[in-house]
Amino acid sequence: MGATLNRLLFYVCATFSIIHLAHSQNQQGFISLDCGLPSNESPYNEPFTNLTYISDAGFVHSGKTGTIHKDLKTHFMKPYTGLRYFPDGIRNCYNLSVMQDTKYLIRTVFVYGNYDGLNASPRFDLYLGPNIWTTVDAKLSGPGTAQEIIHITRSNILEISILLK
Repeated sequence: MGATLNRLLFYVCATFSIIHLAHSQNQQGFISLDCGLPSNESPYNEPFTNLTYISDAGFVHSGKTGTIHKDLKTHFMKPYTGLRYFPDGIRNCYNLSVMQDTKYLIRTVFVYGNYDGLNASPRFDLYLGPNIWTTVDAKLSGPGTAQEIIHITRSNILEISILLK
């Protein structure tokens, strides 16, 4: 059971994007996180999307970092080649500072990328605060999956959590 549990107790996050809808014409109001990007690495501009990505390290206090399998790296843009996985614990959360009573477009992109060599895609629930948003089953979604929601914040902190199944 230990090996099976360890395989299940991870989550791969390629990016989180939270976009203040009133400012969606430019980079202002965007938070684009490259999950797994080392905290000491400078933000970078992804040329295809023209979005600037920063490390997720300041928004989450758990998990380990890695990269997708080397044979897959040429098939994905840079934000999708690094990852954060969670081998410990059941619930892991990102906390983002936002403006209360404001409408946001929240987009998450998940790429498993066989980072662990096990070919065992994760399945987990995604939560906004205490409420379930959706279930993500990477096995059913091919090489990657994106989830989007428009959400009106009720406080100045937005918590996005992964609850492992």
